[in-house]
Amino acid sequence: MAPEGPPPALGGFAMMLRRGVNGLLGQLVNEGLLAEEALGPAREAAHAARSPTPWFVRALLGVGAWVSAGVLILFLAVTKLLDGQASLVVLGLLFYAGGVALRWAVESDYPVQFSLAAGLAGGTMVLVGVADGAGQATTIGASLALSLVTVAVFPDVVMRFIATCGACAALVLGCHELELGPDGAVAVIAVLGGLAWHLEPRLLSSEVLRGVQRPVAWGLVVSLVVLQVSTVMEELDRAFRVGPAASLSVAVALVVLVLAVAREHHASFTSEPVLVALGAVLVLGAVMLKSPGVLAALYVAALAFHRRSPLMLGLAILSLAVFLGNFYFRMELTLLLRSVVLLASGALLLGLREYVRRRFGPFAEEELP
Repeated sequence: MAPEGPPPALGGFAMMLRRGVNGLLGQLVNEGLLAEEALGPAREAAHAARSPTPWFVRALLGVGAWVSAGVLILFLAVTKLLDGQASLVVLGLLFYAGGVALRWAVESDYPVQFSLAAGLAGGTMVLVGVADGAGQATTIGASLALSLVTVAVFPDVVMRFIATCGACAALVLGCHELELGPDGAVAVIAVLGGLAWHLEPRLLSSEVLRGVQRPVAWGLVVSLVVLQVSTVMEELDRAFRVGPAASLSVAVALVVLVLAVAREHHASFTSEPVLVALGAVLVLGAVMLKSPGVLAALYVAALAFHRRSPLMLGLAILSLAVFLGNFYFRMELTLLLRSVVLLASGALLLGLREYVRRRFGPFAEEELP
């Protein structure tokens, strides 16, 4: 004899478990057990209480999406659909447009990662196709244009960050093509990065720029720091290594930041704190003329304090340690003179701290929450 099914109560409970939350709440409204005006708040509360997807599951979904995109591109390559400049550009544009459209339409982990992979792969295919049939200047212009378009139309933080870094790289290559060296690109990136972080409150208040500010600002700051790594790479071509002009440009950006902060706090440009800060920037610019990485790290640290960003401050401290260590070992001095320089620097900083404490009062410690 076949076993009997579960009791009606247990059967209804099993059905309830298999049913979605929205359907269950809708049934409660239909049966008069839940007021119709309470349906919206109940759905919002159920959505908020839903457990998030574990990070390892999201990571596996992301890996699967990128592998899927890679397999699709490999299939196109095997079938020789990617042979030739025209096919690369056309299929790349299709991949890119499909990635943009998919990212606008979905929020789930797998489709989001697939849209990123498709967009990045499509943009790369377009640039490879352009590079096969055009000169370096045209390729650099296409890279810059595609990066700006991605920032504007691709609604994803990761892609906008990557596009900003790509635009900075294209700017460096463009300056190299114009025989200006990377120093001109450093100046532009430093100024734009300072503006992006200084104007953060205004940009975040704009509906159009709210989703663009953070990834673009972070991309500019990270690109500024990464460009200074060329100063510690002896094997790199000298044409791609930043030099004294970059130090001057970062020092000018620091001066502009000091004046902008003073204006934001309604302080006079001739007040003592502003003059002390400007004097410190001028001294640092003169001493670190051949070490632009130190000035760039201090510039990022100033932006971090200005916008109270612990993550950016960590980036600044890490890069400052690297560039200061490189500056110390590159000094053409004996060990004794290097020790004297370190002692003098420490004494100067301690004296400056004591001057600030006596002149502007003791340092106030923030209360713990």
